[in-house]
Amino acid sequence: MDEELKSKYEETIWTAKALFQHGIITGTTGNISFLHNEKMYITKSGSCLGKLDKDSFAITDLNGNILFNKPSKEYIMHLALYNSNETYKAIIHTHSFYTTLLSYNNHSYIDTPYMKLKNERLKYIDYYPPGSKELFSAVENSIEENNDTYILEKHGIICAKDTLLSAFGAIEEIEYSAKLSFLLTQEN
Repeated sequence: MDEELKSKYEETIWTAKALFQHGIITGTTGNISFLHNEKMYITKSGSCLGKLDKDSFAITDLNGNILFNKPSKEYIMHLALYNSNETYKAIIHTHSFYTTLLSYNNHSYIDTPYMKLKNERLKYIDYYPPGSKELFSAVENSIEENNDTYILEKHGIICAKDTLLSAFGAIEEIEYSAKLSFLLTQEN
């Protein structure tokens, strides 16, 4: 294994574990991927992101051909984003509690400073069952040039960035803002 790939595995495993430890993901929900040498490395179906190792990944080419292991059922969603923008090198998809909870509520977030800034760039996608062709089609049809983060109604969030750390930061900030929004609405 080359050093660059080894480093990407280590960063991905660290990021997944941090998401798990911060309570943004639980159990075997969510998935994480990165690109290396024109291939997508994505968590295998049923992986616990809090306990990954290099054997926890499947590999596909950018056309969706599975090269190794069974990928997450939502790998097509990752490929749609990668194929839409060559700057995307890493993607995180979570079923984070507060972001998902507020997605049930007509996309209404309280005007926290970060959400006000981010809301202009958040794209909401109507509900379709996880892993379904309808969901993949809706994501693909919703991709916009200046948008890298999508709220999936009643499902979660997916974020594509140039680095895993950038995606991690965005997911964490949006989840924190969603929590704050939810707690503020409970007081009123």
